[in-house]
Amino acid sequence: MLNRALDLDKMRLEETIGSGAFGVVWRGTYAGTPVGVKVLHSHLVSAEVVAQLRAEVELCVQLRHPHVVQTIGLATSADQ
Repeated sequence: MLNRALDLDKMRLEETIGSGAFGVVWRGTYAGTPVGVKVLHSHLVSAEVVAQLRAEVELCVQLRHPHVVQTIGLATSADQ
């Protein structure tokens, strides 16, 4: 079970740095720490997509390598 749900109130989006078929990537901060934030296109969000994303994040938060961007968690409007 993912225990890294993030508080959206601590997240600040600053500028877009890329986009693709699934969403837009922003440069921002989370509790003062620089982060990248992927915001999914709303028409793609479903219970199944969120479940798949949670499973991916559960795996990614365990990865530690100098050449891989660290995943710190997941925030959804359902977490609020």
